[in-house]
Amino acid sequence: MQNKIRIILLSSLLVLVLALGVQAKITLKLAHAHTPEESIIGHAATYFAQRVAELTNGEVQVDVYHSGQAGADEREMAESVQFGALDMAIPATSPLTAWNEKLMLFDLPFLFEDHAHAIRVFDGPVGDHIKAEMLKSGIRILEIWSAGFRNVFNNVRPIYEPDDLKGIKIRVMQTPVYLDTFTNLGALPTAMASSELFTALQLGVVDAGENAPGSFNGWGWDDVAKYYSFTQHAFSPMALIINAKRFDSLSESHQMAICLAAREASQVQRQYVEKLWGNAVQKAKDKGVLFNEVNDISAFRNLVLDVYDKYRDKLGYLIDYALAEGNGPRSVEEYLSKAK
Repeated sequence: MQNKIRIILLSSLLVLVLALGVQAKITLKLAHAHTPEESIIGHAATYFAQRVAELTNGEVQVDVYHSGQAGADEREMAESVQFGALDMAIPATSPLTAWNEKLMLFDLPFLFEDHAHAIRVFDGPVGDHIKAEMLKSGIRILEIWSAGFRNVFNNVRPIYEPDDLKGIKIRVMQTPVYLDTFTNLGALPTAMASSELFTALQLGVVDAGENAPGSFNGWGWDDVAKYYSFTQHAFSPMALIINAKRFDSLSESHQMAICLAAREASQVQRQYVEKLWGNAVQKAKDKGVLFNEVNDISAFRNLVLDVYDKYRDKLGYLIDYALAEGNGPRSVEEYLSKAK
């Protein structure tokens, strides 16, 4: 209901502002590392570009550079947006923690119960606070999109319990929370870009990776990994970002159009990705990947409790607010006491 109200208000304001005059044509460059179709964000990125053109009567054109055409390293992509070399990008939120440590919230292990819980946090006061903090770095987060629950895939053995992770060399995102999480779980984590993982698995530089089913299939990792275990250790968001100065330089009508197109694209992306997860699992099974559930998720959770303690000073009440949006523990203290 809240999303519908926002869209109605944005639409009404847009109609009003567009009546004030016609603007010169503007081109925005949007980059992401995923394929244009059958990937977690490709379809929605194309939809966003189309809606911007429609809502501005062709006055604003968004050129989408997919599949790493403008660079596949998402941290470098975000840096390009910050410096103005790119107008827009859709990186994972984890690389953005280099500029906004509040985004580490989304990296915390076992924070979200399900997709609906994650969306409530993304679109609620917590998400609004994080977006405001990000503006200080010169980057505006328009929307936070869903990639899905991350799980471990590897070439050594199925992961049923934490001991199965011991000694496994696993690629993780370039964020300290992921490094701490997998160190606690007994693995040997190493940070690297997603674009490097295929070759690293193929050559045995690492044994494992961790990501959601859509990315596992979309990046082709299901061609070089034998096992996929539903650890569901984290929920991975993506951020639709724009250079803040570039956004501020646009007319009010164009700003409203971009915000409305971004909000509509969020709804499209979230619905699309839910279908994609199941399809991706089946495609990987068809390739011979073996899937399994873990024996007891609490056994994994209990090993990462001190990760919450470590980042409590940085994240403070945001953790409590995020937990309170779920149906389980309402605070960090309750979370920790019930998990033990």
